[in-house]
Amino acid sequence: MGSLELTLRRTVSLAVEIAREKRNGRRRVGVTFLVGSSKDVLAHARQLALDPLRGHPDRLKSLDEPGTQATLKQLARLGETFVVSDEGVVLSMVRL
Repeated sequence: MGSLELTLRRTVSLAVEIAREKRNGRRRVGVTFLVGSSKDVLAHARQLALDPLRGHPDRLKSLDEPGTQATLKQLARLGETFVVSDEGVVLSMVRL
């Protein structure tokens, strides 16, 4: 399995977890994951607010890390966009 395919599987799995957790009497969460072509996305995007992921090492922002998944679930409550590299590293948040 290629790294992009694995990243897509992990991202969809995380998105499904986020959607399921928010159904229990809470408001639904709207979150966007942009996967792949991350250099192009970042080159054409602009920062809308402070990025809580900025400055952290890639190893701590990998979808493989259980702590990263928990952090993203909490940040998803803000209803923002996550930019994810082909390798499964969450590069940025709150860009358009």
